Amino acid sequence: MYKRITELSFIIGLFFIILSVILLGGYLLSDALKFSINIFTGCAFLVFGIFMVLVKSGEERGGNVGNVGNVGNVENECGKFGECGE
Repeated sequence: MYKRITELSFIIGLFFIILSVILLGGYLLSDALKFSINIFTGCAFLVFGIFMVLVKSGEERGGNVGNVGNVGNVENECGKFGECGE
């Protein structure tokens, strides 16, 4: 769970789920908030939030997100940091 809490997609998903619960709860519990836009927006936010929570990061899928090969640790004929002729 701690790995997921550091992913932006998980945080965005939680935000939209909480927001949808507030909108849907307000629609169901309060006469002052009985506007059809609340139920439509709440349902759309809930679907989007669930989607974002379920999206897996590139690392979990086995991708190479944020790590492009061996850049920065490349050794060549000049040494690790390229100090040729200095």
